[in-house]
This record gives sequence, C-alpha cells and structure tokens, in this order.
Amino acid sequence: MLFTEKLNISLAIVVISLGMHSCKTVIPEDGLVDIPVTIVNTNIDTIPDSIKGLLVFHENFQKWPREYYLSPTLQDCETDLMRSAGLVSFFPTTVSVIYDTLKVDYSLIDFAVNPECGNPDGTSTATSEVSTGYVALQCPVYYTCGHYSKGYLETSPLPSVSYVEFTVSYSYSSSNTYEAGVSLWKKGDGDIDTVKVGTYVPDDPLKGQKFTVKINSTNVTLRFKSEKNSGVPIINESNINHAIRIHDIYIWKPVK
Repeated sequence: MLFTEKLNISLAIVVISLGMHSCKTVIPEDGLVDIPVTIVNTNIDTIPDSIKGLLVFHENFQKWPREYYLSPTLQDCETDLMRSAGLVSFFPTTVSVIYDTLKVDYSLIDFAVNPECGNPDGTSTATSEVSTGYVALQCPVYYTCGHYSKGYLETSPLPSVSYVEFTVSYSYSSSNTYEAGVSLWKKGDGDIDTVKVGTYVPDDPLKGQKFTVKINSTNVTLRFKSEKNSGVPIINESNINHAIRIHDIYIWKPVK
C-alpha cells in the first residue's frame, strides 16, 4: 500500500476572532494586487502515485462543520450566501486537524465551509475526484469601508512535501471573466520569502478539476489564494457569491 490511511482524525475549530463587521473606515492592508493567470501542470495523468510518494493525508472538508454563511442552516447549495460577500473580516480563523499523528493548523480568512454540497454541475459524490465538501474562498471584492477581501487557506508548516494535489471549482454565480482560479504559494526550508508556485484555473469551472503540483520542500507552509482576472475591474461587496472552491487537498511526502 503506497499511502497512509486517514486515521483518528479529530477536529477543533478555534476562532481567534470572529472579526466580521459591517463597514468602517480602514486603510486597506494589502491594496489591490492582481496576479497574471498562469495555468500550470494541468495534465495530471502522467504522474503515477509511485512518483508522488506516500500519501500523508487527504482533506475533503466533509467532517468540518458548516460555517460562515449568513443563514445558520443549510440553504440551496448555490444561493447560500457567504458572510464574506458583504461583511469585512479583519482576523483569520484557525482550524486544527489531526491526521493520525500529524497536527495541521489551517488559517483561513474570507471563507465559508460547506461539508455537504459539491460542484455546481451536480456530479460530485463523497468519493468522486471533485468531491462533496469544500472550503469556499471569497474571490477579491472591495468593501465600501475601503477594505479588500483576501480569501485564502494556509497550512501550518508541513514536515516534508513532495507533491500537493487539490481540486478546484467555482461557485455557480461565478464566471470565467471575473474569477481566475487559485494561486498556490509556498515557504519552506531554503525559501527567504513566500514563493508563488503558480495559478490554477479549471477548464470547466462548474465541474471542477484536479491539479497535481511538485513541491519538494521541507517544513513548508502552503497557501491557497483565490484570484480574480487582472483585466476586469474589482467588484464591490454584494448579495452574490463570487467564490473559488477547494474540495480536496492531498499531501504527499517522499518515499525514504
């Protein structure tokens, strides 16, 4: 068997601060920086598991509680409004998950968790490649208080990563003209600064797509960030979801 089974998973959500407010005057922390889209490594079928190494864990968010929607109960999968569509968030939320003996702390901001819904075209199942369950990352929007959304998921440092795989779709109300996939960033041993690995755009955003990316790094932090098309003006907060969904994350390590 070339992978470690996902065992003994415990989940604890620690809210550092809810940090969500209606608008007030602030100075944008990040400004607006658009990143040109670069589609990288879309042909994943040529990389066998024996090359990727040993599977450390597969996170599909199906055990996470539903969080950060305006409605306290599940609504229609495609119209359930994320809080971040209209409410600014100033502090990240930390979610800690234990995979066997490995504890991973996820830092998230401008996001929502849906453990039940799948891709918009309706083909997701609990075990499909683009599975049910996802973290939705707010695509960049401008809040009228002068703050820009960030929309990212970041891991705590991972001991050793050979490859990372992840599946991406868009919310139904998103489009190819505004949303521009997920950018992946890393900082590990030997990296002075956080390094952009690439931006990953599914061929069919409503169906979703799996991407396989070579990392080959130790003590590495991975950040997944939602992106907008650099050629389109940023939109203001609204009552419509503009989000990039990450359904699955697979972390592989080298075989010793």
